[in-house]
Amino acid sequence: ICFLGKVKIRDFLSRYIPQSEGDIVKTDGTVIGTHKGLHNYTIGQRKGMGVPSNTDKKSYVVLSKDYSSNRLVVGFDSPEAPNLWRSEAMVSKINWINKPFREKFETYARVRYRDPLVKIIFEPLEGNRARVVFEKKQRAIAPGQILAIHSPEQNTVLGGAVFC
Repeated sequence: ICFLGKVKIRDFLSRYIPQSEGDIVKTDGTVIGTHKGLHNYTIGQRKGMGVPSNTDKKSYVVLSKDYSSNRLVVGFDSPEAPNLWRSEAMVSKINWINKPFREKFETYARVRYRDPLVKIIFEPLEGNRARVVFEKKQRAIAPGQILAIHSPEQNTVLGGAVFC
């Protein structure tokens, strides 16, 4: 596919995924707006929802996407917000650079490429999946996002996995 100029991701997706409007709701189920398709939003997103906050110095963020009811669930950005901050997560599609690790071990990981390394416990499970426990809670982990697994010395990438 060849593009001329800059194309926004929302414009690109609209060519391939039909728009399916639905409700934007707070965690208590109160409807506060309408979204233009769940595929246009990501967990932790603050901007571009079209729902202004009526509370000083607080912004709504995407907390979850309920595909069964086509609802976008939002709440205020805080450590208490459900699903926003997580101390553990599941990963799949693990790809090791050298040898695979089959036993639970302590190491480091990077949740996003610009984020600092965080200490983790990596626990391999059956079916090329693993449980990851973070030393410090991590914000806005979304399915499909990549986890880079680093060596305990922090200077080598051991592999990667996909959050599920």
